[in-house]
Amino acid sequence: MSGLLPYWAGSEYNISVTDIRKNITALSIGIIMGIAFAMAFAVPVCAGTPKSDEVYLEKCTIAGQKEFTVGAERGIVDYVEISGRTLDYHSNHHPELYLFELKAYQDNISECETYTARIGRDEAIDLRLRLNADTEDTRLFSGFVLARKYGGEYYPVSNRIYVTNPEYIASSNIAYGDPSSKKGLLVDFYMTDDAMELGVKRVIVNIDFAMLMGEGICYEYNGHEYEFSEGLVAEYDRVISTYSGKEMQVTAVVLNALNENTPELHYDQLSFEDDIGKIPKNAMPRYYHFNTNTQEGMETTAALASFLAERYSGEDRAHGRVSNWIIGNEINNPDRWNYMGEKDFDSYMREYARSFRVFYNAMKAKSANTKLFFSIDYDWVYSIGSGPDVKYGGKAVVDTLNTLFRQGGNIDWNLAYHPYSSPMTEPEFWDDSRVTESEDSPIINFKNLHVLTDYLTKGRFLNTKGAVRDIILSEEGFTSRSATRGECQELQAAAFAYAYYIADNNEYIDAFLLSRQLDAPLEMKDGLYFGLWSCDENGQPYEKKYIWEVFRDIDNKDITLEATAFAKPIIGITRWSDVIPGFKYNEDDSEADTAQ
Repeated sequence: MSGLLPYWAGSEYNISVTDIRKNITALSIGIIMGIAFAMAFAVPVCAGTPKSDEVYLEKCTIAGQKEFTVGAERGIVDYVEISGRTLDYHSNHHPELYLFELKAYQDNISECETYTARIGRDEAIDLRLRLNADTEDTRLFSGFVLARKYGGEYYPVSNRIYVTNPEYIASSNIAYGDPSSKKGLLVDFYMTDDAMELGVKRVIVNIDFAMLMGEGICYEYNGHEYEFSEGLVAEYDRVISTYSGKEMQVTAVVLNALNENTPELHYDQLSFEDDIGKIPKNAMPRYYHFNTNTQEGMETTAALASFLAERYSGEDRAHGRVSNWIIGNEINNPDRWNYMGEKDFDSYMREYARSFRVFYNAMKAKSANTKLFFSIDYDWVYSIGSGPDVKYGGKAVVDTLNTLFRQGGNIDWNLAYHPYSSPMTEPEFWDDSRVTESEDSPIINFKNLHVLTDYLTKGRFLNTKGAVRDIILSEEGFTSRSATRGECQELQAAAFAYAYYIADNNEYIDAFLLSRQLDAPLEMKDGLYFGLWSCDENGQPYEKKYIWEVFRDIDNKDITLEATAFAKPIIGITRWSDVIPGFKYNEDDSEADTAQ
C-alpha cells in the first residue's frame, strides 16, 4: 500500500559505489575497481544524509535478569532487550546512533524530550532498558526508533519496534484449552439451558467498552487510578462465569459504542459537535474506533483492556474466563463498525494497528494465553473509497495489518471472519455468483472458504512460532425466510449443515460460531431470520425451527450423517465427500443411497 514503510523480510541491501571521485581517472581500470571494492567495505554505510531504512530493529523482548537490589539482597528486574542490524551486506559498520523511545500515542521522535540511549560508532546494536512495569514510566507500550544526528537534527534511520512478548510478565498462565467441537452460537443468556441441550461448546459475548467507565470498582494501573461500573461489570461476571462454568469457551467482542460521557475513549480527532453531530441519524455508525492517539485515551484504553483480561483470565471462577478477544467489529467497514471520521486507507490502518497493539500488550501482560483477533466481513476484494459508506476489501486489510505488525515486531494476531451467503437474504451460498476460486475473489464465503485459509498459510502470514494463525468464523448465519421464496426452514438447515461440514473439515478453521440462537427483531426488519428459534416482534421465542435439531446433532459422529441426509437432495449432491475433499466421516453406500 502507498505510504507504508517496506517490510524487511530478512533480506539485506547492496551499496552503490558510483560516487568514486573523478580525480582518480588517471589510474588504470584495474586499480579503480580495486579501490571501489575496498571503499565498499571500509566506508560506513550511513555516510551522508540519513535514510529511513539504514538500520533494521529485529528484536524487542522482555527478559528477567538477576541483580542486586538492596544491599546484598538479590532480586529479579525485568528488562526490554532491543537488537538490530544495519542493512548493508558488506559490513555492520555504522556512525553513532541514538535510540528514541516513543509512547504509543506519539508519532515522531520530535515529540520526545531527548534520546534514551546512544550507540557508539560501530558498536553492536544491542541494548537493555528497564521495563518499569506497573509504573507510569512503563515501557510495555513504547515504540523504539534509532536515529542519526545530521546538521544538528535527529533523523530516524530504522523501523519502529515494540515489545513483542508481553506474556512474559503475565500474572495468569492458565493454558488456552480447546473445546471438543468447533460448534458455537450467539446465545441469549436467558436461554442458556437451551444452549446446553444444543451442545454448544463456544459462545460469543459483546463487551460495551465505552460504558465500562463508572463507579464502584477502583483499579490501579501504571501509577494511576481508574473507576469502573460495578453494576455493568457484575452483569458481565454473571454471564461469562455461567458460560465458562458450563465449559463453553467464551469469545468476547470489544465494541466501542457512542458515549458522550467518555469522550477520551473515542478517536481523538472526532468532534461530537462538528463531526458526529452532522451524521444523519439513519446513517450513524454503530461503533467507533478506540482512542489511543492521545495520552489520556491510550492510558485509559490500556487500563480497561488490562482490567478485562485480568478479571476474565479464569483465575477467579466467580468472574469466569474469556479465551478470545475480538477488538472491534468488521474493521474493513469503518463507517458503520469502526468509525474514525475521514481517513485515507493507510492512515486508518495505522491507527487500528496502534490500538490493536495497545490491547494486545495490555491483555497478554495479564493473561498469557488469551488470544486476540481482528474481524472482517466477506467482502474480500472490494472497496468504496469515498462518500458516506467507505468500505475496504478484507484482503487489503489483512495484507496491510500483517505488514505493519511485522514492521513493529511480529505478534500473534488472529483473524475472525464472517462468511455469510451473498446476498444474506437468501440462505444458499453454493450458487453465489460473486464467489470465485481466485485469491482475488470479490467475496470469500463457505463456497470458497479454502481460498482464505490457503492464503493465510503463506510464509509471510505465519505467527511468531511459524504456525498458521488462528482463524475463527465468529459470525455467520442463514435466513429461514427467503426474500424471493418466503419461508424456507429446510433450506436454512441444509445451508448450515453444508457450511458446518466445510468448516469442520478445514484444518485451519478453529471455530464456527453461528448467529444466532433466536431471531432478532431488528434483523427481521431487513429480511434476516438467522435464529434457531422464531420469535415475535418483541423478541419472545415461540417455536423451534427445523435447523434446531440439525444444529444439536451436527457434531455427534454417531448420528451426524443421519441428521444431515435431508440436505443432500436440496443441495443437489449424493455424497458429502463429492463436494468436501477429505470429508472426515465414513459414508457407506447404503447411507448414500438413502440420501438419494
